[in-house]
Amino acid sequence: MAYTNEPRPCVVDGCRALFHGWAELEKPNIENGRQVGRWKNVVAVAEMEDGTIKMVTPEKIRFSDSDKMFTKDFREE
Repeated sequence: MAYTNEPRPCVVDGCRALFHGWAELEKPNIENGRQVGRWKNVVAVAEMEDGTIKMVTPEKIRFSDSDKMFTKDFREE
């Protein structure tokens, strides 16, 4: 599958948006005032219609161009 740097249309929390990519968040995991590890999570970077940027977990994003990407000619490469 070919990937581009072009934003993909999507829906976030019922609102239209543009998906710009994935980002990895990393934070220290603190227990009893001491760092015991690191917490990592992947989020989607989405631009809302009003220009604001949201970082949302993957299950909150729905791509609206999937019907064009999964055609009957779609083949796994």
